[in-house]
Amino acid sequence: MIKLSGEFLQGEGTGGVCWDTLGLLSRQIKGLAPRQIVLVLGGGNFFRGVQRYTSQGETLCSLATADTMGMLATLLNALAFSEALHKEGVPNRLFSAQPMASIAEAYHPRQALRALQDGEVVLCAGGLGHGAMTTDTAAVVRACELECHMLLKGTSVQGVYSHDPKLHEEAVFYPTLSLQDALDRRLRIMDLTALTLALEHKKPILIFSLRPPNALVHLVQGTHPYSLLTP
Repeated sequence: MIKLSGEFLQGEGTGGVCWDTLGLLSRQIKGLAPRQIVLVLGGGNFFRGVQRYTSQGETLCSLATADTMGMLATLLNALAFSEALHKEGVPNRLFSAQPMASIAEAYHPRQALRALQDGEVVLCAGGLGHGAMTTDTAAVVRACELECHMLLKGTSVQGVYSHDPKLHEEAVFYPTLSLQDALDRRLRIMDLTALTLALEHKKPILIFSLRPPNALVHLVQGTHPYSLLTP
């Protein structure tokens, strides 16, 4: 399973999608065949929950509304990714946890597993279908339901650090770390719920940067740096 943050898919400006990035990722995924692949999409390039507040801290909309907007944003990214995969000749099926009958299939583990067995890339949108949960948590839940061997999280940095490496030059890189250590240190890799679920269900998580060319291919070949969180 691969979890992609919406920010990585962002086009120029403050929102939208970068079709060039989607094309590059689709070609890399094509090169990973015949491996079974599940993609869980974030939606931060269109909308993030924190946008329900103004700079002065005034609440603009309810948490439930903000979360619903975020889930719809993930569907926009999934639709774009599905189109990019189709253009590369990669068969795929789009599932949504939010009812969207005319756009995507309703998510059900059995149907998603059947699609994987048929050689299709599975795209999961809509988070978990309800608020108060991040797409990181949704990715771990889907990894458990679909019996994925590992969860890969593509980010803008090469792995896990003691502090944000973009802000702290002294940040220490961790090539390996236990999920329990990540929880105890409250490292901002994924939200605590996602890490706790991964620990309980013994799902390893690999954190890597998607920015270098052919990052996914080099990752599979073992020539790309990453951090591995172990159960």
